[in-house]
Amino acid sequence: AVSFQPVDDETRQYFKTLQENLAKFDDFDPEEKKIFVKNVFSTIKDKEWKVCCDQVCSKILESLLQKSDSKRSAEFFRKINEKCLMIMPSPFGSHVLETLLDLLAASLEQKLYTDEIESAIIEFVKYSCENIVSLFSDLNASHVIRALLRLLAGFRVIKDSQQPKYSEYNSQKKTTMPSTFTKQITNIAVHLLGSDRDEDFISLSEERKLSASDLALDKYGNPTIQVLLTVLPPGKERVQLCKSLLNLEDPSKKKKQKQTQDLGKHLETIIVDRVGSHLIEAIIRLNDEKIFEYLWKKMKQLDLTRLKVRAFGPFAQGDQHLTNKSAVIRLVHHPTANFVVQRIIEFAPSVEMLQSILDEFKPIDAAILTQRGGVVFQLAEASVRFDQTSKEVIKLQKDLVNQIRDAIKNSTAADSMVEGLVNLPTQSSATRFRRPPQGQDQMMTEEKKFSSIGLRLVGGLVRFSGKAGGSVAKEILALPQQTLVDIACHTDGSRLIEACANSFAKSKKLFEKLIKKYEGRLSDLAVDRCGSHCIDAFFQNCKDFSLQAEIAKDIVEHGRGSFSLTQYGRIMNLKYKLTLFDKNPEDWERIMKKTMADRDMFKEIIGDDIDKKLQQTRFSGKRKDNEANKENTKDGDSEEEEEEEDSPKKKKQKKKEEKDEKKVKKEKRKHEEKPEEDDDNSLKFILDAIKDSTTNDSQAKKKKKEKGPPKKKGKKKDKSKD
Repeated sequence: AVSFQPVDDETRQYFKTLQENLAKFDDFDPEEKKIFVKNVFSTIKDKEWKVCCDQVCSKILESLLQKSDSKRSAEFFRKINEKCLMIMPSPFGSHVLETLLDLLAASLEQKLYTDEIESAIIEFVKYSCENIVSLFSDLNASHVIRALLRLLAGFRVIKDSQQPKYSEYNSQKKTTMPSTFTKQITNIAVHLLGSDRDEDFISLSEERKLSASDLALDKYGNPTIQVLLTVLPPGKERVQLCKSLLNLEDPSKKKKQKQTQDLGKHLETIIVDRVGSHLIEAIIRLNDEKIFEYLWKKMKQLDLTRLKVRAFGPFAQGDQHLTNKSAVIRLVHHPTANFVVQRIIEFAPSVEMLQSILDEFKPIDAAILTQRGGVVFQLAEASVRFDQTSKEVIKLQKDLVNQIRDAIKNSTAADSMVEGLVNLPTQSSATRFRRPPQGQDQMMTEEKKFSSIGLRLVGGLVRFSGKAGGSVAKEILALPQQTLVDIACHTDGSRLIEACANSFAKSKKLFEKLIKKYEGRLSDLAVDRCGSHCIDAFFQNCKDFSLQAEIAKDIVEHGRGSFSLTQYGRIMNLKYKLTLFDKNPEDWERIMKKTMADRDMFKEIIGDDIDKKLQQTRFSGKRKDNEANKENTKDGDSEEEEEEEDSPKKKKQKKKEEKDEKKVKKEKRKHEEKPEEDDDNSLKFILDAIKDSTTNDSQAKKKKKEKGPPKKKGKKKDKSKD
């Protein structure tokens, strides 16, 4: 373990006094700032790494580095490079290094001192690679390594609480870094592979030996390895690192490896582990065909006969029905490993791969639908990614629908597959309540219970093409009207109705049938929190304007006067001009046609999410205007407060102005009651009062200038608190 040497009392006391001067740092001249920073760094010469590891001094040092220039931070970073293995495990020194890396990334974005910073970072990587495995598995040092990897890849150094997910790395702004930085990333990966092959390293935080393959199960090393995999460029190093982490290589090819070790035994422990399974998901997200196919083959060959699966919920049968099943079926039923199977389905490169996955866990039973329905939902979503007209996709979708239909038929007494999926028994016994419209004296009604995973499954199956999608659409339209209304007013069911509106828009007959199923009940959807989204989907997917008029007519006739009861009804009324349709349908038709034309014009430029983006621009514009107005008012108020604060003459003048205003108001009232003959006298009085107030203001300002600024009375404020 690393021992941290404490800082002497003199330097600690010096930094405490330094904190008081830092509060006044903004008031210094540019030359004074340079001299101040230079003196501080000269006094802590040869003590930099000790100051970084001190609890009191490190915080003050961070604020000082943020106020110094980029050249000074690069020089300081170079000085502490030799002691980086001592600073990184420190809980305080790691924060200093993270702020330094953030400052260096900002200066690289601005292209300031790139040569000095580049050489300093390369030197830092060189020292870190001496004990890279222990740094990856350390509590504090792992945060510094993550920040370093982000900097090398061109991303800004972000705190771990604000770290984006892997899907958001591509959307994040990336700056062009020197070409040597990509080589440093591969250099870190090569050192990890070398440490796994040659010798073990001792961890800094605990007295235990670790290898690169052990990082997959380490709670600190696992997320650091995930960051490395996302920033590592594709190539041989990435493939070798993935195989080494999962221990998938042939034992005969490894050096100093026991021959008795079973191939894939490490993978068995990782795939069912809560920490290790996240690493396998990150490897799958790389979307590398070589790694994907290799991993899928090893997963099918796993021996999981000893794996125990916890049985719970309806249709639970325990481990008895899994005795003769394949390894994939056991992974599907496992509470942790099923997420790995979902990622494999999500990133499957071909339809043949999806078909082989579906063949692995045939036949689908009710236990999979109720407990692990996410796997089946991912199959439905993944099939839509490919060409819907190809024979392989149509066959896959048809096979999946038939499997689900047989499972519902054998386990429930439902008349159709959709009815059985929607009414699948749920695991949670929590009930959700729906609030009545405002202004009505009713109790909160219990929300109709539906299966969330069943609704999501039906929403995925509706998007299928050919006979498979057509059969699902017929079963949805065969449901009774009250059931469809309850589904539309459900939190998860509203998304199903939106998916139906989007998919039925391709066929005019199906879309008209869907609207007719809600005939007379559209007004109930318009005032509901979830149903209002379905009304949006109906209006936006209407290609025929006459059908929009029918929807508006139905809502107005059956819900006239009920729009103001809920905020959702008021939004629908403003958005689609329903009161205007009730008064003048011709004007409504003209305005709606114009809005539709504008929407279609901007949709080609912006995209399908035009409503969200327009709202964002509106809100952002309003926020900017409000912030600008607030700043202007604050500046004006502060100047007035400084002039008027604790001045007795100003207070007297205010009292006089208030009395004059009261007199003016009284005279105005008398003027309204008097005949027209007294108009001249009242006007003269008002003008005289205004002149008196202006003269008083001018005289007071002159006296104030002659005497100078007013002396403030009362208690003095503490400058330190300010």
